[in-house]
Amino acid sequence: MIKYSNFEKYFRHLAFKVKIEGRKALKDYPDITKAMFETLQLIYFNKSLKAKDIASNLDISRPAASEILTKLEKYEYIQKTKNPKDNRETYFSLSKKGEKVINSVIKQRVKFIKQIFKEEEIVEISKIFKDILKRFKKSDQR
Repeated sequence: MIKYSNFEKYFRHLAFKVKIEGRKALKDYPDITKAMFETLQLIYFNKSLKAKDIASNLDISRPAASEILTKLEKYEYIQKTKNPKDNRETYFSLSKKGEKVINSVIKQRVKFIKQIFKEEEIVEISKIFKDILKRFKKSDQR
């Protein structure tokens, strides 16, 4: 019998381990909280976002998102850009400093993954993950 709960457990555990390993790189950035890092990561994968979209994606209130964004801007991890067509809209994107943070975390995660898996295993696992992501995308479109 297929144990979907085991699959979910293994998947969650693997993601958690990789996440924690990557966060070790944040020791070089003591001013970044977990919430600030989650925000940086969200912006990184979306290129630029409005505050309301950040709040929605992180499932936090707009004032909480605003507070995080203010701190990230103060420490120069992000930059604000006004929409030239609608001055009321402000977009947030990563600065070079913010990109450096994300890239150092990714580098730490990749280093960890290389220690655990052989290259041929990574090729096979990547194919499976790619297929899973396609299925997620299809499921999101329903």
